[in-house]
Formats: sequence, C-alpha cells, structure tokens
Amino acid sequence: MTPEEKGKENQAYYLRRQLNDPVLAKRPWHHYTRAPHCYQEIVTLTPQMAQELLDSAGPSARPATKQVVDRYSQCVLEGRFTPSLIAADPQGTLLDGSMRLHGIVHAGKEVPVTMMFNAQADPLSGDPIVPPPTKPEYRSIDAPWEEDGP
Repeated sequence: MTPEEKGKENQAYYLRRQLNDPVLAKRPWHHYTRAPHCYQEIVTLTPQMAQELLDSAGPSARPATKQVVDRYSQCVLEGRFTPSLIAADPQGTLLDGSMRLHGIVHAGKEVPVTMMFNAQADPLSGDPIVPPPTKPEYRSIDAPWEEDGP
C-alpha cells in the first residue's frame, strides 16, 4: 500500500469515528486516537481537518506569517509538499505544525501528513518529544527455528 493510500485509509478511519460519535457536540477528529500512547501515522488531511487542528492550537502556537503560509500553500498546490510532522498532545492540543496547517487551509487541497498523536511536549521548548524508532524484530536466515511446546 502506498503512503497516499494509507493516508486516505487513515483519514476515513478518523472521520468515521468522528461521524459515529453519539455525542451531539462532536469532538475534533484528532481526539479519536487509536491508542492512548504516542504513535505516528500518515493521514491525508482535508482543509477542514487542518482547520480543526488549528482551532485546537495551544497558547504557545506562533502566529501565522503570510510569507511562510504562502510558501507552504504553493508547495501543496504544486504537489511538492512532503508528509511533514504535525503533532498533538493527549488532550488534542496542537503542539507542532501550525504553519503547515495554515498552508493546507490556504491551498484548499488535501495532502498527506505524518501525524503524531498523544505526543508529549518538551517542558523547555514546547516542541513535541519524538520517541525513538522501534527496532524491528527479525530472524537470521541462519538461525534454527524454535520448537513449539515440549
């Protein structure tokens, strides 16, 4: 599955969870996480999803500057936008990526991004703390197979 396909699949998951929430005052889509711990995945954001994230920006969010937003918007429109990291904490507050999100909203076009859910903020900088990548488990082709049971 390509990153674009995975992003669309994840987009559908979050929007479906939001739509099926029985509570009348629905929470923003990024509150419907898959797990309580920090994780990352590619999600294709619509301009509306990007705006919901921006609406949850904390007090430490930098104000948007026209020059930076225009540059990100142009990258989106020209197909040069790479899946940059957008991070939200366990309460759903946006920690990182506000300028990129403004660019997506300004461009009016959906784009895949790498979302980090349930991120912890560094107490000094306010930036998200990115967990180290997990080492994949693998077996050597020379290792003997383990027997099952006695």
